[in-house]
Amino acid sequence: MVRSLIAGARVSRSRLFVVAALWSLAACGGKKVTSAPAPVAPKNSTPAGAIDGFLAAAKARDLVTMGALWGTDKGSARDQMKADELEKRLVIVQCKVDHSSWKFVEDRPRMPPATRTGTTAEFGVELRIKDAAGGRDISARTTIVTVVGPEARWYVQSVDMAPLGEFCR
Repeated sequence: MVRSLIAGARVSRSRLFVVAALWSLAACGGKKVTSAPAPVAPKNSTPAGAIDGFLAAAKARDLVTMGALWGTDKGSARDQMKADELEKRLVIVQCKVDHSSWKFVEDRPRMPPATRTGTTAEFGVELRIKDAAGGRDISARTTIVTVVGPEARWYVQSVDMAPLGEFCR
């Protein structure tokens, strides 16, 4: 009896996993997304470094590193959110910021960085991607806000998704 209950729980978990995997694939247009552990600690000692690492992880579809670099003044999102909720959010963000190349549109942040916890720095960023259907280059400028967290680590706090409408279909 106990074994059949445990076996039933395994089936339910595997079905749940399949449903979650299908949802992730659908949200990402069938692109492969990884949630394997990051081999190297993220380099987020500067606001620009946090953005660089976050966008590199998005391009690599590395949700673990994205979760380590996305956060608030309290630290990384992966330490503050339930794993399943974090993954759902990151799949959507990854799809929106997926790119073939990117650059800062200004030489420095719009709001100068400081090292006090809670301080933010805002950057203009241009993302480029090749449109799979039409083969044309699409570019969009957006704003990414970073914030200082514990131990003077910088995290991507927010990305303005509105200008990135054509990036995730």
